[in-house]
Amino acid sequence: YDISYGGGGGGGGAGSVGTAGNSTSKGNGGNGIIINITGTSYYWGGGGGGGGWASSSGAGGGNGGLGGGGGGAFGAGADTSGINGLGGINNNSIQPLNTIGGDGANNTGGGGGGGTYNAYAGGKGGSGIVIIRYLLGSIATTNFLTNEPFITTDISPIVNPIIYTFKHKRGTNNQELYTITFDIDTLCDILIVGGGGSSGAGTGASYEPGGGGGGGIVYMINKTLKGTY
Repeated sequence: YDISYGGGGGGGGAGSVGTAGNSTSKGNGGNGIIINITGTSYYWGGGGGGGGWASSSGAGGGNGGLGGGGGGAFGAGADTSGINGLGGINNNSIQPLNTIGGDGANNTGGGGGGGTYNAYAGGKGGSGIVIIRYLLGSIATTNFLTNEPFITTDISPIVNPIIYTFKHKRGTNNQELYTITFDIDTLCDILIVGGGGSSGAGTGASYEPGGGGGGGIVYMINKTLKGTY
């Protein structure tokens, strides 16, 4: 963060680094990485924007990176808070307040936006997601499966191919446990997105927190699975 009434740096995204914040420029979150596993290209793991503090100097809250990064808050002057990053499978429609950083969007792995110097909170990191796309029977290996995702806790894929999406439901539990069983050798593409990092509050001494980093990404193509996982 910057001590001269400037902005905190943007959190790194899965696809690019965040930008530095200072007294005249915003610390924007880095963009996530773009992956098409659902039939639509989305960004995953955008970084959160840094918190800002200035007096109409152009150093407002940083923008969240593409892929669910939360926008950074802004404490004073005529500038504004940053905007939340778009382009993810979910986009956070609640923009950050001047004093509170924006949350990362659900299931994107987006980082939270920075808070402000007067000890207001930073945004929470967005939850991650696991997506498995698989092929059965005579379906061509170049075919995209575009059925609507749904949540389940007991899958045995012996019926028509579909996309199964495993989500954390943002309850009080820390983990969502799922089991998936493949009865035959099954060719799969697998996307694993870790939860994004949260940001922090300011210290009350004009120190602006940086944005939270985007979650880690693991993307595997044409993996053969059989058994229970």
